[in-house]
Amino acid sequence: MNRRGMTILELLLALALLGVLCSLLTSWLVTVSRLSAEQGPRIEWRMAAARVLDGIADDLASGDFEIADRRSKTPPRVEVLEPSRLRIRTRSITTQSPENPGPATHEFRFDRIAETVSVTISSTSRSTSPEVRHLLSSVADWRVELDEEQRELSVTIVSRQGDTSARRFSWP
Repeated sequence: MNRRGMTILELLLALALLGVLCSLLTSWLVTVSRLSAEQGPRIEWRMAAARVLDGIADDLASGDFEIADRRSKTPPRVEVLEPSRLRIRTRSITTQSPENPGPATHEFRFDRIAETVSVTISSTSRSTSPEVRHLLSSVADWRVELDEEQRELSVTIVSRQGDTSARRFSWP
């Protein structure tokens, strides 16, 4: 006898298996989307915090353009003004003159009330107004420690959710 189709039993079995696979796939997709919705903002915050730390590393690596006058004492390149403020003398390209980088001061500031970290870029060679850039929000804590003898800087940023980004820097 030549069979050309499926029996009812085979068809029902195939549909049952397809239903089980669809329910497993739906359950997996719901779990993945829930985890993505929960972890997405935390991952974005960590990436933004890493960019802030990368900016500090760039400032320390680039040096400054100030010509040291042997008669006057030059200010230190890196200063911790308060626990919430870090000042780095460096060079910068500002939005006011992107074609002409020059000596600048970058002051990183943590605002505990607004829970933000921002940087104020002040050009030391041009008479332009300081430029303020908001870098990171949802910041619960910001700790900066400076060891001037070893030329080491430690920066720790903590989010409201408890995530921590920290880095230790050294410069020549």
